[in-house]
Order: sequence, then structure tokens, then C-alpha cells
Amino acid sequence: MEQRDHLKKQIDDLAQVLGKLLTGLLQLKTEGTIQESLELTNQTLKTALNQDLDELLAIPDKTFISDLKARKIKNEAFDKLAEVFLVLADNEGLSEKGKLMYKKSFLLLEKLESVEPIYSMDRHRKLERLKKLI
Repeated sequence: MEQRDHLKKQIDDLAQVLGKLLTGLLQLKTEGTIQESLELTNQTLKTALNQDLDELLAIPDKTFISDLKARKIKNEAFDKLAEVFLVLADNEGLSEKGKLMYKKSFLLLEKLESVEPIYSMDRHRKLERLKKLI
């Protein structure tokens, strides 16, 4: 029982960590320090998910969601991770890496759209924007 509670706490903490990462990324974006935002992202993802950005991007699209679900990641963390990918992709532009990040963000948002009981206009706008970009 104690082990299950510890695991649940770790899963809940992931959403908080990704939220803090997103806040840091948005701050760095306004300051124009793209390289620092990539370093912050890699460090945070490596600590929270044991994978850095490039390793997450290397996961095939077909198994991306199922690989993350296998780690018991909740929808709240999916939303924040999608936003992290979106912010980083906007910094990268339509480069190869940027397109990969847009695609991963799209996959996460699409999954959320299909399972979340509450419709999100913001998520819908992001999905429409991403459809045009990828």
C-alpha cells in the first residue's frame, strides 16, 4: 500500500515539474535565450522521465502515447508536455526538429481531446493550428 502511494505521488509530481518547466521556458522565450531553454528542458525531462528531449522525439509516433501511458503518466502531465513541445517547436520553427516537436504535441493534444470529458476551446485551437503546420 505504501509503495502504491509513493508511486501515485511521483506521478502527480510529474505534472508539477512539467508545469514549472513550462513557466521557465516561457520566461526564457521572452528573454530570447533559446539554447538555455533547450538545456533546461533536457535536464528537467531527464530527471522526471529518465529521457531527454531527443530521446522522447525518437519514440515512433505509433507508440508514443502508449509508451508514455505505460509510465502511468496522467492527462494533466500530457497537457503540460504537449505545451512544452509546442513552445520549443515555436522556437525551432519548421526545421526537422521543430516539425517533430509539433507532431508530438499534436499527438498528445489529440489523445487528450479523445479522452477528456470537458471540451477545451484552447486545445481545439492548438490542434487546428498544428494540423496546418504538420
